[in-house]
Amino acid sequence: PTTTTKPSSKVEAALKLDKSLTGKYKVIAPVSLHIRAGAGTNKASLGTLKKGVVVQNFGYYNVTSSGAKWLYVSTPDGVLGYCSTRYLKKL
Repeated sequence: PTTTTKPSSKVEAALKLDKSLTGKYKVIAPVSLHIRAGAGTNKASLGTLKKGVVVQNFGYYNVTSSGAKWLYVSTPDGVLGYCSTRYLKKL
């Protein structure tokens, strides 16, 4: 599997839409990246994605209070959640 999953948490609804963000993104974190139930490192982790895994975004995202953008993504294993744009590169 491409996603190491943990017990699922309720995933927050995406509040923003920007169709220009739609597309596939590769994980560029040094080792792995958490996929979370909401935007922010304080949200529950749904699992981790290894560097190089490709996820899909359909334009939906949320922004943290500090202004960081977190994309609502789907993993190859079908896990839905949020990843920080800081560790994603659009393909």
